Amino acid sequence: MSDEKKVIVISILAGLLFIFMDTVIDTRFHNVPFFDRLMFADRGHELFMRLTVVALLEALGIISAVLILRRRKAEKDKERLIGELQEAITRIETLNGLLPICAYCKKVRDDQGYWNRIETYISKHSRAEFTHSICPECGKKAVDEFNRDSH
Repeated sequence: MSDEKKVIVISILAGLLFIFMDTVIDTRFHNVPFFDRLMFADRGHELFMRLTVVALLEALGIISAVLILRRRKAEKDKERLIGELQEAITRIETLNGLLPICAYCKKVRDDQGYWNRIETYISKHSRAEFTHSICPECGKKAVDEFNRDSH
């Protein structure tokens, strides 16, 4: 059973409990059932007060159920927004789209038009970090150049 239904049931039970307790406690009409007392109340304000208490108990249950529904909706909206924000953060930290890069030196042009080393650009626009090493092909070229220069 949902929280809203529980609140409504509890408010109805509270109203019934009030009717029962009013019948038991009110000694003037000890042998007269509640509904007979409502119909034949000796004073108009007595009938009004009894009906008002029952109506207030029922209204309290309905108001509580509405508030629970609003709270649940707000929680769902909050969870949806958190998900959207997390997705946006993920997209921001991921490079996408066209990246202007020099075909010769491999520098990347940023939004201000400055040319940066690719490592600098990617480090600024993502969570990526770089370590440097030399691939086998470039290592062979470097050794060949070193040997040529040393002769």
